[in-house]
Amino acid sequence: MESRNELLLQNQIMAIIKAFPDIYFLVDSKGEIIGFNAGPEAKHYLPPGEFPGKKIQGILPAETRHTFMECIKKVIGNNIASSMEYSLTIDGIEQYFEARLIPLPESRAIVAVRDITKLKRAERALDGQEKELKQHRGHLEEMVRERTMELSRVNDALKREISERKRAEEQLEERTHLLSTLLDVSNLVSSTLELKQLLEAILDRLKRIIDYKGAKIFALEGEYLRVLAHRSSLSEEENDSYGFWVKDAALGQKIIVGRKPVIITDVMDDSAPAKDFRRVMDKHMETTPVM
Repeated sequence: MESRNELLLQNQIMAIIKAFPDIYFLVDSKGEIIGFNAGPEAKHYLPPGEFPGKKIQGILPAETRHTFMECIKKVIGNNIASSMEYSLTIDGIEQYFEARLIPLPESRAIVAVRDITKLKRAERALDGQEKELKQHRGHLEEMVRERTMELSRVNDALKREISERKRAEEQLEERTHLLSTLLDVSNLVSSTLELKQLLEAILDRLKRIIDYKGAKIFALEGEYLRVLAHRSSLSEEENDSYGFWVKDAALGQKIIVGRKPVIITDVMDDSAPAKDFRRVMDKHMETTPVM
């Protein structure tokens, strides 16, 4: 009776799996093929007629059979479903398959084999496309970096050029202003102005070039330096009284005897020329009160 029930169950299972297009094996715990069914488009490693009565490990290549049997033992022994992927060379072409194993009563299992070759090839193609896309993206990013660096270099060069051009324009403007002032002074010299008026006019023109706070022109009369013209906040009386003997001023001697210009960058510092300047100027120095 039990044998008849088993046969009935087996027939029912086979009737169900014949309705599907995949390859199905009904196997026991030792891997023996009890039943087999395959759809019309299924690819076979061996002719279908050779499957029944054989052990599944006997129809698979060596590199696959051990993994397959371990999976069968796990499914039947633990009564759990499982799956695995493997490849077979059929007609010289590598094909890929997925096997899903489902436990059945009486230490048996159904092995449903699905051809996943197209899926695997699509995955490989997609992987290749992704790799190629990454390469293209990397190349594009590198091109963007190089282009950005190039643009940065060009921008820096352009800034330098603009800055240099601006300096050149400022220098040209200064020279033009200087030449204009010199020409104006030249015209004044050739005019019929009195000497004091002429010198004061020259000081006025000089202020266009050097924005001074105070300026004086001295005349050497013997050994005495006297103010001929000035532009400052001092009164006429204060300027008329302004003068000094050359022998009393080392700075004056250096300018007159040496006939060389002297520039004092800070008349309040501790250098010898600054100290001599302050001593000679004394009360005539114009200072700005400290708030």
